[in-house]
Amino acid sequence: MGDPRLGRRDSLTSRPRSQGLPPVINSPGVRVGGREDALDETFHSFNKSFGRSSAFRGSLRSSIRASRSSLEAGRPDSAPFELDDQTWALKRKKIGLSRRTDRTLVKLTEEEQLRQIRLSFIGNNFHRKECVLYQPRADNSGRCQCGAAPAEHKNGAQASIAEEEWSATNAIQEFKTNAFGQVEFVNEDTGSSKPSKYLRLSDTTPISQVLTLLVDHWQLCHPHRPSLVISILGGAKNFRLDGRKKQIFNEGLLKAARSTHAWLITGGFNMGYMKVIGDTINQGQYLITGEGGKMTRGIRCLAICSWGYIRNKELLINKDSKGFNHASYKTSTIVRPHEPVSLNGDHTHFLLVDNGMRGTPTGAAELRAKLEERIADPGVGGLGIPVILLILEGGLGVIVDVLHSLRRGIPVVVIRGTGRAADIIAFAQCEVAKRSRQQPQFRSATRKRLKQMLEEAYNKSHRGTQEELHSYVDKLEECMEFVDLINVFDLNSEQELDAVILNALMKESGITEDSLLPMEPLQLALMWDRLDMAEKIFSGRHDWPPGCLDDMLTETLLSNKVDFFNLLVLNVVFLKDYLNVRRLRLLYNLASSARSSLRRAMERLGMATDSTTIHLRHVDRLLTHILRRHEMELYDRDDPRPTHRDPKLDEMQFQEPWDELFLWAVLNCRQLLARHVWTRTSSPVTFAVIATAIYRHYYDSTSSDNNHMRDMFEAHFVEFKKLSVELIHVCYERNSLQAVSLAERRQERLGDMSVTLLAMFADNRAFLATPCSYESITQTWMGAIRKASSSVICLAIFCPLLVWTRAVRFLPLGDSGGELGPFQKLLAFYKAPFTKLIGNAISYAAFLVLYTYMILFDFRFEMQLTEKIVIFWIFTMCLDVLRQITTYPSETLQGKLADWIASIWNKFDFLTLLLALLAFCLRMFTITFPYGRIAYSLNTCILYIRAFRFYHIVFKLGPKLVILYRMIDEVFNFMLLLVVFILGYGVAAQALLYPVRPFYLYVFKDIFMVPYWQMYGELQLETTEAPESEVCYDSSNSGQICEDITHYAQVVPPMLAIFLLIGNVMLLNLLIAVFTNVFEKVRENSTEIWKYEMFRLVKEYEEKPGLAPPLIILELIWVAAKKTWKVCCRRRKENLKLYLQRHLANLAVFERECMAYFLQREKEARSNQTDEKLARIEERLAAMAMQGENDLERVEDILMAVERSHGGNRPHSRVTLAVPSDSDSDSESLQATTRGGAVPSLRLPSAHARIGHLERRLANLTDEFSSQRVDTERLLQRVLERLPPPATAQGLNGAPAAAQQGLNGAPAAAQHGSNGFAVGLATPDRSRSRAFSRENGGEENG
Repeated sequence: MGDPRLGRRDSLTSRPRSQGLPPVINSPGVRVGGREDALDETFHSFNKSFGRSSAFRGSLRSSIRASRSSLEAGRPDSAPFELDDQTWALKRKKIGLSRRTDRTLVKLTEEEQLRQIRLSFIGNNFHRKECVLYQPRADNSGRCQCGAAPAEHKNGAQASIAEEEWSATNAIQEFKTNAFGQVEFVNEDTGSSKPSKYLRLSDTTPISQVLTLLVDHWQLCHPHRPSLVISILGGAKNFRLDGRKKQIFNEGLLKAARSTHAWLITGGFNMGYMKVIGDTINQGQYLITGEGGKMTRGIRCLAICSWGYIRNKELLINKDSKGFNHASYKTSTIVRPHEPVSLNGDHTHFLLVDNGMRGTPTGAAELRAKLEERIADPGVGGLGIPVILLILEGGLGVIVDVLHSLRRGIPVVVIRGTGRAADIIAFAQCEVAKRSRQQPQFRSATRKRLKQMLEEAYNKSHRGTQEELHSYVDKLEECMEFVDLINVFDLNSEQELDAVILNALMKESGITEDSLLPMEPLQLALMWDRLDMAEKIFSGRHDWPPGCLDDMLTETLLSNKVDFFNLLVLNVVFLKDYLNVRRLRLLYNLASSARSSLRRAMERLGMATDSTTIHLRHVDRLLTHILRRHEMELYDRDDPRPTHRDPKLDEMQFQEPWDELFLWAVLNCRQLLARHVWTRTSSPVTFAVIATAIYRHYYDSTSSDNNHMRDMFEAHFVEFKKLSVELIHVCYERNSLQAVSLAERRQERLGDMSVTLLAMFADNRAFLATPCSYESITQTWMGAIRKASSSVICLAIFCPLLVWTRAVRFLPLGDSGGELGPFQKLLAFYKAPFTKLIGNAISYAAFLVLYTYMILFDFRFEMQLTEKIVIFWIFTMCLDVLRQITTYPSETLQGKLADWIASIWNKFDFLTLLLALLAFCLRMFTITFPYGRIAYSLNTCILYIRAFRFYHIVFKLGPKLVILYRMIDEVFNFMLLLVVFILGYGVAAQALLYPVRPFYLYVFKDIFMVPYWQMYGELQLETTEAPESEVCYDSSNSGQICEDITHYAQVVPPMLAIFLLIGNVMLLNLLIAVFTNVFEKVRENSTEIWKYEMFRLVKEYEEKPGLAPPLIILELIWVAAKKTWKVCCRRRKENLKLYLQRHLANLAVFERECMAYFLQREKEARSNQTDEKLARIEERLAAMAMQGENDLERVEDILMAVERSHGGNRPHSRVTLAVPSDSDSDSESLQATTRGGAVPSLRLPSAHARIGHLERRLANLTDEFSSQRVDTERLLQRVLERLPPPATAQGLNGAPAAAQQGLNGAPAAAQHGSNGFAVGLATPDRSRSRAFSRENGGEENG
């Protein structure tokens, strides 16, 4: 059974498939616009509530007004200083005061099995036709009646049959096909790198077998089922499209083919309209990846051509009858009458129809018509895919084909402006469409004009009589009985070809935009990406039941169509009703392919594989890993285990559906959709930082050799980093106090983490360097202290009485919002991060002094008091490290350790404690005591380096520390290079200077250390001399052997010179260059880096206890006792949500207000951008130039019509309009010449400098076009006044169509008159009507 995702009207699945052939399955990972019914998705019930509004109502009111002014001397400490509720509560919490005052793919079967199945299917179902009876023609050409040479007959039959007349019935027989496989076009400018498939088949082949070949074996419905088939007919010999007409046609056809995954059907030869279509496909062809990494071409173009008319067709015959052929084919542009033509290399599939005849393009048209009819048939055995017939120029046979297609109900799109049949059909349709559609008969004037157009188009090529040519007017009249199925696209108009084809589909389906519930027009608009039509549908008064467009909204999300998504949400779909747990789970599974970034991230965490269904619990674990904390109850409850699944969970809705949709878009890397949804999230600042954290995780977890993915993740990271910075800037500009409160707001979803802390984990340094974040850092740095100098704080640490003086001022954090009490002040002072840093710095300095004294003077085997104090001190430092690890927000121990060890200073702490433990163990035993002393001494270096941590508070020193530890990696890389040269020189030198010596361990010192010091200038040239002149040793075969070492020693100095050249000159200068690069990078972002490191320092000391080691053990004991009491004895837990509810609501409104202002300012900036402004001006210029060119071409047509009508010469006049090509981006020229006069061409400056000039020229161009039209009118007036009245009353009826249609393309036949004519031309805005009429009355047709 076929895949239900193939579509609603897929009846092919009801056909019997070939035995053993696997079904065609569309991959949800690569499918665009997949429907939710593929996974049993159903519509919402119609009785749900509709029309809810999620807009905020009311006005924004400021909840807190704070005044920051310096206090005058003598002003009382109780001066009012207002704090918002959040700041008051959080700062009391940090101090320790009570606040209780009030969220797969199925694999393909093996290729060899499919190959055998396809070979069997082709061999059993497809045949070719050969002539087995040779009878020469009467023209003495030597060819048979079938058109083939004698050698081309089956078994070389050459018997002449005189007594029996040759006929196709007895001469042509069927045999198994011998031409199928792949053909590669070797021309450099033809086709693509992927070969095309082809098959030779009989013209009597059942259409059901052809459909099975196309769908099941050639897999034309994989990976996307086509929504449309475009069959193209036209001029097969000399038809061409050039210039702007070709550009307009190519853009429209490619857009229609891409948006619907359409099949294109042509004749397949390299001439006429088929070559034009091939060039179009070549311009827009692209490759897509399907299941198993299979590459297929995105635009499928099927060629149905006659086998007997193919040039070099013998190249396509299989060389091996047991396998597919791989042919190489060279196309040719040579077209000669009655000779075969080569294939076009831009077609993707070829059906080579064989009717046994050679040298004539017959047999393919009948099979093509049957195939198109079966494709459009929605019944059993058909595909139910709409078919559109596209007409480009064409001969008389095209008119007949159009009539047959209309009889079968296939709509026709005629490309007006391509000539011959297309223009004739377009003219007839225009004539009938103006009148009532119940009267398709032509009027006499119309019939006469059609006959004249037929004569002008086909007199030279038509071999029949004039009556036979005129009989095609009757066929045109019969075509007009189906005028509703005929659609005209004018290449000279502003229409779009894909819009005309879409209208044709709607007419064929009998649906309109004004239907009772226009679901199908809306589905077509979505499929074709026609936002304008969808907007028109929603502008009508339709009663949309709740849930009726949920499937369509899912398609827009999966296909990343942001504009359609926005249109549906604004008009019909209420997102909160749409997005429930089941649908969000479905979106995650449909959007994530087998190797998507989301699934790869889950695989690295051991959660999901390619075949595992993604549940929201998997997403919750991934977000917890990335964000450190993620708390969402509905995510955690979506358990993949059936026994733990809640049946009511699927229909549960989210409180903030925009937040969940944003996370879905970011996790699946749908940047355009994420950018749009981000503006509607509950907290844009927070979710912008969340996006940077996710993209940073994707970037870091992607291998360095995958540059494409890393560049994409980095670009997404930079975009959201920029958005977060710009938005927080807007908030800070509008209200600095609320912006700081916004940055410090604890997010319940993130486990009460603030957005600044998340930005640190996301490496969003630009966000932490903003004025808003830095003010938050500054406030946190001082804690509850409002004003105090560094010296006072240092003294107050040892003299607490200073805390109660005016030298130290505090924020109003009292129980009632006023001044703190005496004990509270003392507690607040020692809890301030700045105070903690000063205290820890003093404590660490004392520890270094004690440690230095111990290692220098008081380290004995018997442990002294000094060493005991040092060991206890290090023990308390170890306890502080353990406490610090537990404070990281990650929920797992592995995550906490990973976050802790990420800091370079924590690495030093770990190394310090490890060496201290090693030294303590080694010094306990007499044998290992010396090694203990070594470990203690080495630890001294690391302890002194650790003191650099306190330098980060100084702006001039902080960035230099970053430079220092970033250079450490470069030093290790340098040593990896250097050690190779050291070992090479050292081993060679030692081998030459000491050729005979026993093994000893210190040889490695001689090999490595001597060259190392020589590189720094300690040459020790005596080491390059031979220690002795000769060395002797015994040999069992030759006795005693002596070697002269002085000869060996002569080689060592040149080796030393080369080594020093490489080491000193090359490698050291390379290291200097690397260090310079690191220095420049850090210096460019020194402020940003310093603020980032300052934030890390502040967060570290904010969580530290108030007492420094070794007294920290006292506070740790108190904290442990307090937590034990909270777990065991506390009856009532603090709840700040109720107290902060109003303040948080005001912050949310403030953030939404700033978001609206940000979007407005972004829109204004985008509209004022130079490039967009220039593009709009040039677009208007191009439109005006095209309009003027069309008008002037029609004027020339009128003059030619007048000349032919009166048989005289028209006055010398020239009206031209030259418009430069698009490739000329630096200058444009506009030249208009009338009656021999010329307007000088315009030379405009470069892009940015010419904007003002272009704006000034816009008004002038309108005047120039108007003046040119006035001159043209006067010219025509004088020409027509001077002409004598015609002898007959035909007037301009004999003139070409352009003369009757006037300047707007509408028919306007005029009878003879005695006076002149008036011609009106349209202005650039097309507000004036264009007419060509008699002044003194008469009949007007148009």
